[in-house]
Amino acid sequence: MSDAKILVVDDNEDVLSILRKRLGALGYNVITANHAAAAMTAILDERPDIVVLDIMMPGISGYDVLDLIQKKVKNPP
Repeated sequence: MSDAKILVVDDNEDVLSILRKRLGALGYNVITANHAAAAMTAILDERPDIVVLDIMMPGISGYDVLDLIQKKVKNPP
């Protein structure tokens, strides 16, 4: 079992649900976000160890979220 915290970011609720269940069954603490703003809030508040990021999200893409993480988060995951 692991106590690693994983943030999964995807605009598809089915994908979030599947990954939450599968990673949770492996013992990970799973946090989910379905858009860029929620992802940034979770990163700043929860400080996950790993971020699994959907690249093709509507509005702000995963690449843009990655840029924001690198610019705004000290010691990003």
